[in-house]
Amino acid sequence: MALPIKGSFKVAGSVKVNEPQKIAIDGLDFAIGPIAAQGRLSADLTGKRPVVDIALKTDTLNLDELLPKVDKNATPVQAQASNSDGRVFPTIHCR
Repeated sequence: MALPIKGSFKVAGSVKVNEPQKIAIDGLDFAIGPIAAQGRLSADLTGKRPVVDIALKTDTLNLDELLPKVDKNATPVQAQASNSDGRVFPTIHCR
């Protein structure tokens, strides 16, 4: 798998597996190129819907480093609503 940025890649932390489908990483410390963060991550895949809890702290977060380069000469494409109420994604329900 190729990372979308150039530079170093580092991940460290204490991994705990409670069950085959429950995992937690405490003391998470990672860096991807110029982006560095610390925190914790847990995932519980036992239910009908997976539960993922992530808490990260970083001094700076420049997502441009991770996103694909954009052609500045490209023509923007307008999203078309698929139903009469004007929503582009009609099946997404936010709480």
